[in-house]
Amino acid sequence: MTVKRVVIIEDNSNQLIILKTILETKIPNWEIKTSSTGEEGILLINAYKPDLILLDRCLPDISGDTICEYVRTKINEYDPYICMLTGLSSTQSKIQGYKIGIDDYICKPIDYEELPIRLALMSTRGHRDLPVSRNQFDLEIQTKYLRILPNGRVYINLPDEEEKETYLTETELRLFKLLIQSAGRFVNRRDIGLHLWGACCSYSVVSTNIHRIKKKLGAANILIESNRHLGYSYNDNAFIKDDAHIRHLA
Repeated sequence: MTVKRVVIIEDNSNQLIILKTILETKIPNWEIKTSSTGEEGILLINAYKPDLILLDRCLPDISGDTICEYVRTKINEYDPYICMLTGLSSTQSKIQGYKIGIDDYICKPIDYEELPIRLALMSTRGHRDLPVSRNQFDLEIQTKYLRILPNGRVYINLPDEEEKETYLTETELRLFKLLIQSAGRFVNRRDIGLHLWGACCSYSVVSTNIHRIKKKLGAANILIESNRHLGYSYNDNAFIKDDAHIRHLA
């Protein structure tokens, strides 16, 4: 069994002990590190490079939201799964979390019988292979406007613009390559979720990752087409369609 690295950041000392004890008892081969402050938690994340982060939203020094934003914007070499521990269970609160990169929620009070089952499922989602050969992910991909390297580096060459560079996390890269390999047809959110995270994946998780990819692509974001009912599609002719639409309006 593959060893998973887990970081728990929780300021309630009793709850922190319970969480660590349950995970060590119920889930074998998990290496667990803990922190009671946000500052220490960030240091631990940088040093330990976890697969999964259990993150309390309300910490005494740095908010869980701020830590999540740090992980999603500053860490490029790996892509941890982030689960927020929170007493804020409103839909609006969850949507805000998804927008900054939270993958899932566990609401307080925590159901400790359900917890290890949910976490075991979470730990597999970010590492599940897509139904294509691994060699396809190890190859450089060249499209009309993009050059995508296996390490997640993306070079963007748009008409009349200087080359730009961005970086996709592992999850974003796998999702983007799935769309490119399916170019010309829409891939619905359910199928994307099944391929990348498993059957339990929330549609909001897919939408959040698409939003992050489009933001990183800048002006090239129109290469990804969104349809509320059909899902998402990669279209290399998007700029041609956009130019035609502008000429029509003129």
